[in-house]
Order: sequence, then C-alpha cells, then structure tokens
Amino acid sequence: MKKDHKVTGGAGRDFVSNSRSSSQFPSEIESVGKNTTTERVLVIDDDPVVGRMIEKALEGSSARVLQEFGIPEYGAYDFQDVDCIVLDYMMPVRNGIEILQEIRAVSQDVPVLFLTGFGDPDLAEKSLALGANRFVAKPISPVAVKAMIEELVAGTRSEVAPSESARTTPPVRQSKSAHISRQFFAVTDSGELVEGEIVRFGTRSAVVEMSNSSEISAGDSLNGISFRFGRIQVESSHGIVRHLESLSDERSEVEILVPELWGVVERSISERGDEGANTDGFNLSGNERMGWLEKEQQMLPADFRIAVHELVGVLQVVEQDGTAYELSKDDNGEPVQEFRDDADFVKTTSERYAPLFWSAMQRFEAAAKPLLRGEHSSLAKEYARKHLYPLALSSPFLSRVVEKPIGVPGDYGMLGQILGNPLEGYSVYDRVFNSWILGCGAAAAYRNRVNLLHREIVASVGKASSEGHKAEILSMASGVAYEVQRYIESPDQGKDVDFVLVDFSPETLEEAQRQYRTYGAFPEGVNVELHQSSVIDLANASRQVKGEGYRPGSKYDLVYCAGLFDYLSDRLVTKVSQYLFGLLRPGGKLVLSNYTTNNPIIAWMTLVMDWELIYRSEEDFGDLIQTALPDHRVELETDEGGVEVYALVTN
Repeated sequence: MKKDHKVTGGAGRDFVSNSRSSSQFPSEIESVGKNTTTERVLVIDDDPVVGRMIEKALEGSSARVLQEFGIPEYGAYDFQDVDCIVLDYMMPVRNGIEILQEIRAVSQDVPVLFLTGFGDPDLAEKSLALGANRFVAKPISPVAVKAMIEELVAGTRSEVAPSESARTTPPVRQSKSAHISRQFFAVTDSGELVEGEIVRFGTRSAVVEMSNSSEISAGDSLNGISFRFGRIQVESSHGIVRHLESLSDERSEVEILVPELWGVVERSISERGDEGANTDGFNLSGNERMGWLEKEQQMLPADFRIAVHELVGVLQVVEQDGTAYELSKDDNGEPVQEFRDDADFVKTTSERYAPLFWSAMQRFEAAAKPLLRGEHSSLAKEYARKHLYPLALSSPFLSRVVEKPIGVPGDYGMLGQILGNPLEGYSVYDRVFNSWILGCGAAAAYRNRVNLLHREIVASVGKASSEGHKAEILSMASGVAYEVQRYIESPDQGKDVDFVLVDFSPETLEEAQRQYRTYGAFPEGVNVELHQSSVIDLANASRQVKGEGYRPGSKYDLVYCAGLFDYLSDRLVTKVSQYLFGLLRPGGKLVLSNYTTNNPIIAWMTLVMDWELIYRSEEDFGDLIQTALPDHRVELETDEGGVEVYALVTN
C-alpha cells in the first residue's frame, strides 16, 4: 500500500511526498481532495528540499505541490490532472532526460520545467529539444521558479526552439570607457529589440536601466539576451521581466530574471580562458572546451573541490533563508515572520551563519593556497568561479572588484565601499554576504591604513608648525586619498599644509578632482595639487632618466606610498623607496606599506576576486626596505590582524 507523508503548507495547501510510485497519479490527487480550482504542480526529484522550496515559493497562490521522490514507473501516470511538472536531471536509476521522454510519450501538453546542474548548456539545449518548456540551473532561485511555474500553469508555453530574432544576438557596442561595459540587449516575443545599461546583479537576475521599456511589462518573456559585464560577455536564450520601476518619463529600471545566468557566465569564462594560460585546453572552444574542462577539473584535489562546495552550501542556505523571508512579506512589504524589518533579518542572519561561513572559508584557504602557483592554478580559478560566482557577484563590492571598471583592482570605488556602509545590496542576502566580505581582515586592514595615514598627517603638520614652516606632504599612488579628505574635514586640526597627490590613473585623478570640488573652497592654509605619474616614470626619475614623471620642486615633511608595493617586484620596491626617500627634507618621514602573508583570504582574493597581490611577510618587507635604505633606521608597524605592514623611516 502506498503511504503519503503530508506536511501542511501555507495558505491551506498541502505538500505531499510520495514514498513509492506504483499507484496511478490521478488517484493520489483524489486522496488529498480534488479541487478543480487548484493548480497541481508535480515535483519529480529525490531531494525533499527542492519540493519544500517550491512549495514555499508558491505561497499565496492556489497551487498545490506534490513531490515524487522515486522514479515513476513507465506508464504509471497519465498526467491528465497535472498542471505543471518540475523535473530534476540527477535522479537514481533513470535520469531526467529519460523521464522527460517518457512524459512526452504519454502527454504532449503538460508543461515541464527542467532542472539542470549548474547551467550545463548542452543538457539545457537537449531538454528543450526533447520537449521541456523551460529549464533552470541549480542552485535554483525560488523567485525565478515561481515566475516560470505561474507562466507555464497560465498556459503561456514557450516555443521549444527560439525564434529567428531570438537566435540573432545583437552586437555588443563599445562603451564610452574601454574598461566600463555593462550593456544589455534582448528581443521581446514580438521581435522588438530592447537595450539598456546594467545597474546591478542579483544571484540570478540583472537590473537594467532602459529608455525603451514601454515595449515590455512585468511577466514578459525576453529572448536572445546578451550583455557584457567587464570582460565577460554573456548570452542567454531566455529571461523574464520581473519588475519595472519608472525613473522618469523616458527611463525605467527593469529587473530581469535570467534563471540560467551563471551557467552561461561559466561557459563564457571557459571559452575566454585566462590570459597567459599555458595549457592546451584553452585552445579549445564550445562543447570541446566544456568536455575538456570537466575532465581536467577532476585533476583538482578532492579537498579543494569539497571546500568550494562547502562555501557554496553555506551561501545557498543564507540565500534560501533570505528568499523565504522576502516571500513572506505581506502586500505592504511588511515581514510576517519573527523579524521586525530587513535590518533585523540581516543582523540576525549574519550573526547566525557567520561562524559557518568563516569556518568554511578557512578550509577553502587551506585547500586552495597550494594551487595558487601550481600547474593547475588556472583550473582552480575556473572551478572556484564556476561554483561561487552565482552566489558571490550579487555583492556590490565583489561585483565591482571583478568588473574592474577602470581596468585595475583596488580602485577608488572599491576602497570607498570598504570605508562605507557594508550593508549594501539589492536583497537581504546580498547585504549579509557583502557585510561578511567587508568585515574580513583584508578590508579591516585598509580601514586601519586610512587611520594610520591620517595620524601621520596630523603629526607632520604639527611638527612643521612647531618648526615655523608650512607642512608639505606627498602621497604617491594616492588614489583619491581618503585620509587627506578626513584631515580636511577635521575641525580641530591645524590647516597650514600643502598636499601633492600623485597617481598613474587619469580616471582616478578625475574622480579625486570631482570629490575635492565638493568642498568648495578649502579651509584657509590648505592646498591640494593633483599630478599623474606611473611607476616607470618613478623608476626613471630615481635614476635621473629624462621622462614625464612627476618631479617635485621642493622637499617634503611626509611622503607616503600605501598600496603600490603590493604589485611591484623587489627590484622596483627598492628603486622607488630610494627615490621617495630622496624627496624628504631633514627630519621628514617616509611611510611605505605592503600586505602580508597573514591576509586571511589570499586564495579567495586570487581565485574568486581576481585580485592578485605580491604578499611579503613582516620580516621580509622590513629587510627589503632596510636593504634599500641601509643608512637609516626602519621601524615596522602592523594593523591589529597583522595583514598590512608599514615601514616608517625618518630622514
């Protein structure tokens, strides 16, 4: 006899999990009370979590979710009373493709939503060719699944093959900046081209600002999707307009669900490869490339692959909790769970899961560090990104780091986010994860850097004042110099000082100029000059080679260079240190810094964030600077976590 295990769901609905499959499915419908006004969604998946997640996502609708854990015997069901089937690929005995063929042999009409593993493009295409109406990549988004089930149940079935207009991907236009590229293109069901600029990412969605949004409305399908994010160009066959918000008479902000988004990102990354990769696999493309990658990834150590999936598991739980919370809100957007508001959820969830996340991160670091410089470093990078990007890039901070809008890591926008509100993000999950990343030791070290440099500025200005002259301070590789801004904003500091800020990036200097203009007139006695110069220019200047680098006309009370040496070889560190020390007046101080091997997320920054630094231990950095300046005493100082070391040298 077949037994039903019933779990009461929301809105008076039932979640029924069938332990066997020997009975006709229609009779099982009868056993829970047939209701002609209730849509019936059959989930064929051996994982009960999937069924419960779908049941939770459909709260508030009239749908009833029933789950078949086992494999339906061939011919067991006629599916006449089923409004939609959610079918997983990974099943025991027979896989989802085989079951899909059996379903289509019985019924050509029942809509099927096919669940694929991590956006496998070949599997997705095969499922569509065999009669699936939609496919979605795991890990699944409850919001996206809800939208697709409602569409399928409503009878708006997709075509198996995209239209000719959907097959044609519009060209990606060049952006105004060579590095900034967030362009979006898609084709509506009526064949109209819509385009816009990507504003932000969710885990499986993109928010786009459009000027021709009148062509679309919430619930519409979009085909032939193409967008470029940084150096990654992504193409996807299908997306759904979830929400529109008018910004003006001419422009709107549109959220577009792209269920298989990170599967196609993965394929894009795989086809592009990494610059400088020296393995033959990167010469392959398309299906050959994907097949090669799957085989080669088996060469990665098991402890590394397990560590990646442990991190994925923690983030999935947090995302699912966040989605359940957001789905629980009433019509006024007020939570009906135990949380007071979004901030309460973010705080509680962050505290609850942070120990699990950082424990998983420690195991990831231990497993990944041996791979950073080995023969499989490129594979490790691809594997980590393939599985972690779907859950990581919704963090505003990580999104900017990976995008590198001005072409380099550590730009003013990234550093500004470190100093700003860590609880940024489109969803509550985004805010939790963003706060974790910005709360790590590497980010805390940068905040300490601003404090330390501000301290040195205050001391140098005070010393110069006591000696009866105006302080002159030089910042090399300055960025927008948040420490200088803090000094200018301090009402109780002496203001008799000239600042010279030198950076290699014209975009950074333009941003610095914009930020300093917001002060209007500087306080009396304060002056800020901006100059452009590269590392090569500095090296040439240190050897008195004629060049275009910044050549100061005076000596300085304080010269500091924080963040540059993380990218320079020992030889260049020596040359630049000697050059900068030569700019000091007698009694002046030189401050230099380098991130150390104590950074707790070296592997994460390298593999996932694509942010590679040259790490030096505190002892090695001290020895390097002492060798560069042998006749002077080098004092060392670190932040509380020992993540960044400073060399302080007085002339």
